[in-house]
Amino acid sequence: MANIIRKSLKAKLILLFLAVSLVPIAVVGYMSYSSGKSAIKNQFLDNLTTVAESREISIMLSLRAKAGRALDFSSDGFIRDTLKKINQRGQDAAQLSEELSVYIFENKKPLDSECNEVFIVSLEGKVIASSNKDSVGTDKSDTSFFIEGKKGVYVVDCYSEKEKRGFILASAPLISKTDKEMLGVLVNRYDLTELNEITGNREGMGESGEVYIVGKEGYMITKSRFIEGAVFSQKVDTEPVRLFQRHRKVMTGIYPDYRGILVVGASMGDEIFREFGFDWTVLAEIDVSEAFAPVKALAWRIVWVGLSAGFLVTIVAVFFSQVIVKPVRELILVSQEVAGGNLKQDVKASRHDEIGVLINAFNSMVGNLRLLVDQLQDAIGHISTSSMEILSSSEEQSSGTSELAASITEITATVEELSTSAKNIATHAESVEKVAMDTEDTGYEGMESVSTSIRIMEKIKEVTKDSANKIILLSEKSQKIGEVLGIIKEIAGETHLLALNASIEASAAGEFGKRFSVVAAEVRRLAERTKSSAEEIKTVVSEILTSTNTAVLSTEQSVKNVEKGVEVVQKVGQSIESNLGLIKQTTDASKQIVMATQQQKSATEQVAGTMRELSAVVKQTADGLKQSAAAVAELNKLADNFREIAKKFKT
Repeated sequence: MANIIRKSLKAKLILLFLAVSLVPIAVVGYMSYSSGKSAIKNQFLDNLTTVAESREISIMLSLRAKAGRALDFSSDGFIRDTLKKINQRGQDAAQLSEELSVYIFENKKPLDSECNEVFIVSLEGKVIASSNKDSVGTDKSDTSFFIEGKKGVYVVDCYSEKEKRGFILASAPLISKTDKEMLGVLVNRYDLTELNEITGNREGMGESGEVYIVGKEGYMITKSRFIEGAVFSQKVDTEPVRLFQRHRKVMTGIYPDYRGILVVGASMGDEIFREFGFDWTVLAEIDVSEAFAPVKALAWRIVWVGLSAGFLVTIVAVFFSQVIVKPVRELILVSQEVAGGNLKQDVKASRHDEIGVLINAFNSMVGNLRLLVDQLQDAIGHISTSSMEILSSSEEQSSGTSELAASITEITATVEELSTSAKNIATHAESVEKVAMDTEDTGYEGMESVSTSIRIMEKIKEVTKDSANKIILLSEKSQKIGEVLGIIKEIAGETHLLALNASIEASAAGEFGKRFSVVAAEVRRLAERTKSSAEEIKTVVSEILTSTNTAVLSTEQSVKNVEKGVEVVQKVGQSIESNLGLIKQTTDASKQIVMATQQQKSATEQVAGTMRELSAVVKQTADGLKQSAAAVAELNKLADNFREIAKKFKT
């Protein structure tokens, strides 16, 4: 199947039509089913809610009627007057109690056909009168209907273990009309017949629907449609019952009922609890299978509509796919003929849509192929002729190019030898240039050394002259020192004479000249020492003068020698400077030689490179000519092949 779909355009078109048509149908069907299901579900839930509400209202009306009946009976004047007399405990109390029971049975109970019993409870909680004589004398003091009945109208449900059934009791206080004295409590007892009638109403509940009431203990207090004897024996622990008993909330939804069957249900009871305080849960339920039967019917209708639409779409798809595929098949047959080399076939175009345009384009293509084959055959003849001419010319050019390549190879070898010689000359010239430059640098360094020597000799000359001047100045100062020493020596001699005369005079003075004699002695001794020191200094100064004169002579000779050295160094500098000029000329000449040899070297290298490139180009040209010849041969062969191929086409 998959292979057929893969190879058949018709099958693909049918599937495309079905997909384009059925997918929207399926989507619309699903949306219709979903919306219909939701609408039906909501409608059922609304209906069940309405049913539960209506049943709750009916129950409340029934309870209100029972409370009203009890209140009405409690306002009876005979009952109140008789009860007041009984409470006074007269001798005829028993008689009055019996009369009251007869009155209730004959005049009150018949007024309410639903009432099972009417009885009156005294303030002590004893039944003192009843429509049922068996109840007279029973104690009701601990019952809620008695306790709450004294306060006002009160309705309560209860279960009798003795009778195994439930009841509803409505009580009301009996109050004296004159003095408003509390006399007792009137109680009406009802069985659950009316409640069963209300919940047993099957209107709008279908085949599996039911309405029932669950009491505060979680047991059914009305009859079940499916289980006999369920009243006060069937425990109901379902979701809505738990929700109401725990949180006083009602609900609507889908859940398992007391039988474990999935149902759609609605719960009520909040209004009953609010007004009467009853923990009653009113439930209206119907099986899901019945409730959603319309949904299944809707689903089947949607399925049948979809299948019908699919069948119609399939018929339309087959028809239109045939219309589309037929010309395509004709086009395929002609294409196969063209592929086999028959270009005489054409496809008849009778359509104006895209397929018609395709057929016209195909016919035009076949016509162009015919023209192309004709032109190809003519071109093949021209190519064959031209290729033969090119082949002959290429062979001649290849021969000449080979000879040219041999000549260029010889020239290249000669130029390369010349280039090698130029390189050697350039190398030697560079060596000469380097030696000349080194010599020039050495000459400049020698010239610099001579200049430095001259500057140093000049400084030595100046220092020597300065030293000579200072030595001469020292000689002059020494002579002056000698003169001063002579004066000091004379002064010392005179001082010695004066001291000697003073000593003589002191001796002559006797005792008074002793001290002066001592001073004169000291002065004479000091004069002698001064004279002696002056002699020594004179001797030293004489030696200094002698040395100074010798130094002056030596310094003068040194200055003369330095001047001669400066003259010699200057002559050497002049000689080096003249040699530097010659060295510089030599260096410049060697640089020019190097430049010339470098240019010659570059030129020979360029010539050699050019010759090598020319040789390579010539070789490439020769190889290209050989390849051209081979290509022309191949072209000629290819033209023959094209000629054979073109013969296969029928134009």
